[in-house]
Amino acid sequence: MAISVVPAKIDDQALNALVLVLERVKSNGGDLEGEHIWLDADAPTGCLDVLKILKSHKETLLRLRKFLEKKIRPVQKACNELVLHSGIQSIPTEVLSEIFLISRADAENSNEHSISVSHVSRRFREVALQTAGLWTTLYANHPLLETMEFLKRTGSAPLHIDLTCDFVLDQDHPLAAHMVPFLEVVVPHSSRWKVLDINFVEEDTNDFPNFGPNLQVPLLSTLTHNVEASLDENTPLNCIVFPYSTPNLRLYKAVNVMPTTNAARSTLTSCCLRWNGHPEINDMNIDLSLLLSTLDGMPSLNDLTLAFYDVFFLPSSIPASKSARFPSIKKFSLEYGPGRYIDALVFHLMRSFDLPSVIDFTITYSTNAGFVSPIQWEMPKGPIPVQTLQKLCIRDATQIHNLSEVSLDRCESLQHFTLDSLGVELFWEGCSRTRDRVWSKQIPLRTLTLRHCDKVKASEVEFLTQKLRHGSNWNTFERLEISCCKKLDEEFLLSIEDDMDGRLAWTI
Repeated sequence: MAISVVPAKIDDQALNALVLVLERVKSNGGDLEGEHIWLDADAPTGCLDVLKILKSHKETLLRLRKFLEKKIRPVQKACNELVLHSGIQSIPTEVLSEIFLISRADAENSNEHSISVSHVSRRFREVALQTAGLWTTLYANHPLLETMEFLKRTGSAPLHIDLTCDFVLDQDHPLAAHMVPFLEVVVPHSSRWKVLDINFVEEDTNDFPNFGPNLQVPLLSTLTHNVEASLDENTPLNCIVFPYSTPNLRLYKAVNVMPTTNAARSTLTSCCLRWNGHPEINDMNIDLSLLLSTLDGMPSLNDLTLAFYDVFFLPSSIPASKSARFPSIKKFSLEYGPGRYIDALVFHLMRSFDLPSVIDFTITYSTNAGFVSPIQWEMPKGPIPVQTLQKLCIRDATQIHNLSEVSLDRCESLQHFTLDSLGVELFWEGCSRTRDRVWSKQIPLRTLTLRHCDKVKASEVEFLTQKLRHGSNWNTFERLEISCCKKLDEEFLLSIEDDMDGRLAWTI
């Protein structure tokens, strides 16, 4: 493929033409709109001639931009060195400490990040060692000396305890024996535990760590039970208990574990229940009645996520009618993918309970799933009150061609609409009447987001911007956000910025 190289010299005629444009812009008060800004008064008016002149101006600007970048680069490098040598020294310790904490939160491995930061320079090390929040995550499968050193650095800060039980040293040193030294170090600090993750990679959970009979965890706000074993339909799912008082527990996450009664606490405001089966092993079964009764033990629940991958349900567990109602839940996320009768599971689940207060709904379904999403056939009769829904996010849609119109048509109160990894075009040409009717409705839409929608075409987005701009909701519309959509290039996105009056945010 030929590489386009911008010439190093600007043609005199082209440069003079651009100078005249700049003079006209200056005389027009800096406004780029107006007659004869980009064209001379006596310039040809034919489309091909006008296009040739405008492209000539663009080529001139590209050459100017190339040499500006060339000049900026060494100056920027020199400025960066100044900042590194003197600028960081002038940053207050409190600010630098906060920067460390923010960057740690975004790091994939928080402890490695903390150690790396402390090795940059003497100043960084001094600040890092004084920043207790950098050292608060303690892993059971890390060296014990590291745990003891980190504990010293945390002071009185809340702790994140990670019990990942993923190996046995040998037959003479079972997993529980390995855990004992770690627990002896961290249990005396249980009054500072804020997050506790219990992760098993083995099917046998008999070696569950022994915290003792009177564990005190008054600050514990997040508890995770995760069994990442190759479970089958014969493996008991109610295999982990946590029989301790947790007055401040707000978030409970369980993977491949049906929460036991003692985990269904009245203090919980957020709950995520996920099942990850194995496609080559008999799928894990889901007891719908047990699931709903467990949720019923969480009366303060505000945020609920249910996820099903490679699972199936017990037909005998289907409730006879809508047997559960959860008026406290305002945010609901449903994820599902391949699995034996997964469509039937979701179908019966959505008919088994009511969520009358939900205003934020996210649905994610795997592209490997060979069935239609319930967003099309279930929302009118399911637990979601579509008429009052304010926020909707649809991920991994691959089959429903008129997905945007169906959603907007039913969700008349929708304010925030996100399409993420959409596997179909934005509009379906066969539904032009529906499309025009939907976009002419008075919908209080404030934000519309397209992420990783690789099949969305420029013509569709151009149509969309015109519908938004000339629609009845333009005065209240705030932002169209487009990111990483392969068919939308920088040149096109720049061309529609003006039509959106500053309400377009995009990345490629």
